Amino acid sequence: MTFVALWRPAPTGAIPAASPDAAAGDAGRADEALGDALIRVAPHVALGESDASGRIVWADARGLPARTVAAEVLRVAQGLGHGEARVGVARAAVVAAVAARHGSARVVTVRRGAERAYLASKPLPVLASSPAWSVRLAAALADVGIETCGDLAALDADAVEVRFGAEGTALWKLARGEDQRRVFSQPRRALPSASLEWLEFETRDAERLLFVANRLIERVCDELRGWGETARTMTLRLPLAGGGAVEKKLRGARATADRATWVRLLRAELERLQLPDGVTGIGLRVDSVHELDAPQGDLFDHGFQSSSAAEQAVARLTDDEMGAAVRLQGSRHPLPEKRLRWRAMEFHEVAATVRGGVQAVKEPAAAYETTALALRLLPEPRRVIVTTKRRRGQAMPIRYRERLTGNARARRGLPLVEIIAAAGPDRVSVDTMEAPVSRSYWTCLTDEALVLLFRDESSEKKPISEAPAMAEADDEWFLHGWWD
Repeated sequence: MTFVALWRPAPTGAIPAASPDAAAGDAGRADEALGDALIRVAPHVALGESDASGRIVWADARGLPARTVAAEVLRVAQGLGHGEARVGVARAAVVAAVAARHGSARVVTVRRGAERAYLASKPLPVLASSPAWSVRLAAALADVGIETCGDLAALDADAVEVRFGAEGTALWKLARGEDQRRVFSQPRRALPSASLEWLEFETRDAERLLFVANRLIERVCDELRGWGETARTMTLRLPLAGGGAVEKKLRGARATADRATWVRLLRAELERLQLPDGVTGIGLRVDSVHELDAPQGDLFDHGFQSSSAAEQAVARLTDDEMGAAVRLQGSRHPLPEKRLRWRAMEFHEVAATVRGGVQAVKEPAAAYETTALALRLLPEPRRVIVTTKRRRGQAMPIRYRERLTGNARARRGLPLVEIIAAAGPDRVSVDTMEAPVSRSYWTCLTDEALVLLFRDESSEKKPISEAPAMAEADDEWFLHGWWD
């Protein structure tokens, strides 16, 4: 990159402004006028550092003859009344600025590769306008006899870093003609959009609007693919005949540049849209773009070959609101039935799952011999009828039976489930919820299974010590799950 730096000295002999704000306003208007004139010469213009003596104005000469651009920049500046202006041209921004500020001619060009040699004879204060300069650093360098840029550039990088730190290293690079700063920011390009308006008629027919929008969507998607990008959201704008417009967001399950996907989303939106007036146009614009997702894979892997079709199928189901991919998400909730919840997955998680496939886990044979039992919880605790007896002041379950449908009680004489052994109680209390919960859990062994029962103690009306030696607690006991 070739930099063209214009040095515009501060005006002298002018009538002083009435206030500092007025002086700043005059300088701002002068910079604006100069920038407007220079933009006709160079594709990019930027204001640089300034002080009491003047200001640097940058012009971008990439792809252009640098000497011609420099001559035109000087001519424009002199035409606006800056007769003392000077121009510096160099591959490094710091060298171009020094050449413009302290050059002996109106236009000073430093050839490529001679940046360090050009700065070597210059006194160190020529770098005073750079961000790395400070009075403290200048004093420290003067104490060790460094007076010119060549003296500083001749030092070893490690020695400069140890003695003067990061600030000294930054100034050392500038003294060597090495400047990595970005003078011209990258301009943001306009995102793809397309629109069409008509005055001959107005319509509310979704099919007619979709027919017009089909071509607009194709144009937008072609531009996206041309840039190698995709879009996740678009904005649909419908100007109304009576004034105003209706805007709706179109959002897909995944970022895509597929025309069929956006047509399907637009059709669904138009079919459920209630328009207050006739439409006289239609517009589409992309709200944000994403890089094209093209993961590397093995063409001989059958799972990878079919993953794209699987992703499209899941995306279509999500777009049509016919379903959502979910996964279990754990938490530290004190109640077991609320520790796991189904969470809707983002599409990038679904895509990663589809691409990864299901890998079989090979366990050693010894693992099956020592496999621990897994607790299976019911979706909701099921109310049961439990017979208890007193043990060490606790109501221990000795048998239970389940209620029938509709809370109907089982017939008399129906066999009960006898509890061989019961371990507990393990108490869980939660006071931070809207309704406080207190439970006593019992692990019970029966002839057929190992079950988990709990007693709801939050609704107790009398202490356990007053309960009979053996009783049925119909409304307090629940079956929560079993082990297998």
